[in-house]
Amino acid sequence: MCYCDFSITLDIGTLIIAILSIIAIIVYFCSKKRLKKLNFDIDECELGLTGGTIRLKCNKIHQQIAFRIWVDINTRVLATKINLDVDNIRVINDSYYKCFTDTRELLKEIPVNKLNSDGELVDLIVRFLNEVMRPYLTKWGVRYSKWYDNITENDKLKGNNPVDIQKSYPYYDELSNDLLSINEKVIKYSDKLREIAFSDTKKKQVKEVKKHDK
Repeated sequence: MCYCDFSITLDIGTLIIAILSIIAIIVYFCSKKRLKKLNFDIDECELGLTGGTIRLKCNKIHQQIAFRIWVDINTRVLATKINLDVDNIRVINDSYYKCFTDTRELLKEIPVNKLNSDGELVDLIVRFLNEVMRPYLTKWGVRYSKWYDNITENDKLKGNNPVDIQKSYPYYDELSNDLLSINEKVIKYSDKLREIAFSDTKKKQVKEVKKHDK
């Protein structure tokens, strides 16, 4: 009787182990398949970074990071094409600086143990801040603001438009070229963040449309 009970217990234990092993294998391959779907080719040169093309692997936490920064960029003037005939450079520069500081603070809030990877996306974001945004802000941020604030008081009395005032800046051509260049890079950067943040949503929508068509 004891041997029989032991045999039955052993069989049940073996069955449970087999079932758990199968579940573990299924979860592994599903996770692997899902991670494969969240791979992105990023042209560093196109974003203004040093290097060529990198393969970025993302997870849900990375998607959340990308989404928050994408929202920050797209609720400002940063992600739209600049028209210096109507857009105020001082306002644009302030917006770039605010986005820079907000993104930096966001990255500080992310616990290292929550990244669940080698932090490729975080590294890309930091590099974009340091290699693209920082050089522009360092060169033109304070320099242009001081000039604009000093000259604006006199020109305001004359009723001059801020856009007309900025065109009298001694280094206007150089500033406008740099501003248009960084604007183009930020738009591409924003597009890439959106692709990462909404990748699952897009695929679900495509599947639903195909299912509906059938």
